[in-house]
Amino acid sequence: APWCGGASAGRGGEGVVIRHALAPPWLAARRAWRRLAPAPTPGFRIVLLHHVAPHRLAELDAFVHALVRHHGVLIPAQAEAWIGGAPPPDAGPAPCLLSFDDGFASNHAVATRVLEAHGVKALFFVCPGLVELGADQALSRLGASASADHGRRLMTWDAIEALRAMGHTIGAHSMNHHRLSRLQGAELDQEIAASGEVLRRRLGAPVDWFAYPFGDIDSISTPALACVAEHFRYCRSGVRGANHA
Repeated sequence: APWCGGASAGRGGEGVVIRHALAPPWLAARRAWRRLAPAPTPGFRIVLLHHVAPHRLAELDAFVHALVRHHGVLIPAQAEAWIGGAPPPDAGPAPCLLSFDDGFASNHAVATRVLEAHGVKALFFVCPGLVELGADQALSRLGASASADHGRRLMTWDAIEALRAMGHTIGAHSMNHHRLSRLQGAELDQEIAASGEVLRRRLGAPVDWFAYPFGDIDSISTPALACVAEHFRYCRSGVRGANHA
């Protein structure tokens, strides 16, 4: 998703006053630098989503339509090729890759009722250890609560396998959605390596993508990244910005 600021500083209105004072010279310097500097290397962005309630599917459909029309949407294979050094695809000025975390049951409806209509393939990250838990217990691990609508449950293995059969890419989102920066040793192996192995056995296919829970910089560590690198080809975060070579 596009970079978005908003952190405040100081007390009361101090932070706003300081930012307003610093913004004009900073922007002037940035514009001057952009006129002199070479054109930036193109990059793609990842749009990160989770649960989409049934009554919001029409809005998501309009959003995906706008992305396809104005930015271009990458499928995972195109993003992988770009990361691997292939020339950027002719997909628009700021192409986006769609990604869904946590494996909510609504993801299946999104794929069949929205993405299929636009010819879009996406990344879906699931936690194998939560798939077979009861709804309340699984959702409490995700910091969510169950509700009457079908989307506030997690996908079954049948639904996950159906997404893969439709051409979408399934990735690991750790085994039980624990914060990896708080783990080490065997616990890290269980959350990272074991999650990929379970998915490979269930899907009968390689699992190249991993997305660590919570996605922010404080939720990952050097040992965790080393473990991810040992067992997966790609690690998706929630850190904002464009993805360059």
